[in-house]
Amino acid sequence: MKNLNVVIARCFSFVGRYLPRDQHFAIGNFILDGLKGKDIFVKSEKSVYRSYMYADDLVIWLITLAENANSNCSVYNIGSDKEIEIRKLANTIAEIFDVNVTSEKIDHNLVDRYIPSIKKAKIQFNLSNTLSLKESIILTTRFL
Repeated sequence: MKNLNVVIARCFSFVGRYLPRDQHFAIGNFILDGLKGKDIFVKSEKSVYRSYMYADDLVIWLITLAENANSNCSVYNIGSDKEIEIRKLANTIAEIFDVNVTSEKIDHNLVDRYIPSIKKAKIQFNLSNTLSLKESIILTTRFL
């Protein structure tokens, strides 16, 4: 297959209207608890760092990458590089819904970090995340 234009998008963590709220996605579960008026419980004994891109930005990034696909089959990370510790995420969501946060005892020596480097896409295509995490969460909840 000559002249096939391909790009690989390595997608990380997202928040938006269709995010499952009853599966293994912490942000979705926290939002569901908030919507129900329930306190948020963080079930991790370690420091967990994640970052979240709003779904509308995801679409823009995917379209941009598809439009720029070529025979080199370049690879790009898609997501946000603004990390947040999971307990801070829970507190941010708890503030929006006026609920409390509780968590297991944390061992600060144990760290789980899943944050993409998005520098390549930023430089090559001038892509960015247009919303802060809090704005993304608030927009997500408006649809629910």
